[in-house]
Amino acid sequence: MRQLLLTGATGGMGRASALLAASQGYDLILADLSLEKLDVLAAQCARHGVRTNCQVLDVTQQVSIDALVATLKTGGGVDAIIHTVGLSPQMAAAMRIIDVDLLGTIALLEQSRPCVKTGGCALAIASMSAYMVPTNADIEQALADALAADFSRLNILTRAGGV
Repeated sequence: MRQLLLTGATGGMGRASALLAASQGYDLILADLSLEKLDVLAAQCARHGVRTNCQVLDVTQQVSIDALVATLKTGGGVDAIIHTVGLSPQMAAAMRIIDVDLLGTIALLEQSRPCVKTGGCALAIASMSAYMVPTNADIEQALADALAADFSRLNILTRAGGV
């Protein structure tokens, strides 16, 4: 059994990835904000004869990530993760984008990593939106080491003059 986790599954890139993976015989764990949209996508994927499991996911909420990781552990892990969760500047304010696209991605991938089977991989699909806005030296400095133990949203806000 080959199993794939798709986050942001009901969006454009996630949906296309889910349908392609289903057509290639991958069982799927589909994760996104809307259970209703997930159910529609799961039905489309199931037409390929694969099993699907839908999981509501908000990468900014620890309890949501914990529930997804518990599902991954219960299911025996995954062969790969395709992470397509993300917001653009047209969709949200800068700090919300940082919460979702950066902090949420880090939290999800770090916590789900032990559930990836040996030889598996994770792919995080990112947007080029960050290159469409002027740089801010304070934010750039705050983001320089996003994996540091003391890294936090508050650190970014403080450096950017938001607090």
